[in-house]
Amino acid sequence: MVEVVNAEMVRALRVVSVEQGLDPRDFALVAFGGAGPLHACALADELGMTTVLVPAAAGVLSALGLVAADERRDTVRSYVVPLAETGELPSEGEADLRYVGQSFELTIPLGPALTERFHTAHAERYGYADAARPLELVAVRTAEVRPAPRLTVTGPEREARGPQVLELEGATAWVPAGWAGETDPHGTLILRRAGSGLAPSHEGARCKT
Repeated sequence: MVEVVNAEMVRALRVVSVEQGLDPRDFALVAFGGAGPLHACALADELGMTTVLVPAAAGVLSALGLVAADERRDTVRSYVVPLAETGELPSEGEADLRYVGQSFELTIPLGPALTERFHTAHAERYGYADAARPLELVAVRTAEVRPAPRLTVTGPEREARGPQVLELEGATAWVPAGWAGETDPHGTLILRRAGSGLAPSHEGARCKT
């Protein structure tokens, strides 16, 4: 059963790497989720990867990302009136514009020279522009962004040398024979295959999740 599950995950990893012209061996594999670290080293072996990163709080990493992201509220206000009759518009945001009579729009950032920038964008997209033709404002898009709180997530210092099962906070990791590693100053567990070097730093490494 484990082999079947691993085969499916390897297939998915190949879709986002090999099939995109990327060599998995050039990347580190980031393992997260409650069970992700259980499979990571086996997947890395299958793909010829030599480094696995298990972040602190790996079991709730997706939820942590949501908490650490800016809060954004998007608003769309419909107009469908000639641009010349709209009056003052917000200084920031985007406008959905079109020539009167068209059934499709271009989204242009709000700001000075809105009409001229629409003509330029229309010419770039469709190969022509008609400066004498009136514009119609279809909608205005604005966003309110509240900065996310600053979070610091760390994990306990630990070393691992396979074969070994590691009970992490919210996750479990399986370190097979031939793999070993330790945590870095940020609490990320860095596992490397024997013979690839066990230096704790992963600065500059490219990551595939």
